[in-house]
Amino acid sequence: MTLNLDVPAFDGPALCAETDPDSFFPDKGHSVAAAKKVCGGCPVKDECLQWALDRDERFGVWGGLSERERRRLHGKPTTKRARQAECGTASGYRAHKRLGEESCEACSEANRTYNREWQHRTGRRTPQAGAA
Repeated sequence: MTLNLDVPAFDGPALCAETDPDSFFPDKGHSVAAAKKVCGGCPVKDECLQWALDRDERFGVWGGLSERERRRLHGKPTTKRARQAECGTASGYRAHKRLGEESCEACSEANRTYNREWQHRTGRRTPQAGAA
């Protein structure tokens, strides 16, 4: 049986090779600050980040960024709930807002339509606080 490990070619000069690997893969809710500090002075930080982005690495700190930060860098939703919300829908609009993103025009228009229909149906001004 052959085990195929996709190991980064830059592993040799990487500062993380001299550090406790657990700090780069902390348990949920634990800080990644120690790993990011190591990455901050690493000579292969950019190559490491690119390696993780190219492989859609979902776990750990790579190139100084956590999995969530790498997803944001690519403009991907960071939560399961946000991933399920399609663009061009009122749910998509709320997902953009929840993630602190600028809403796309399709989602903004869908949200305006939803609000108009909701107002007509209920006679109230807006369905929820902060809805546009």
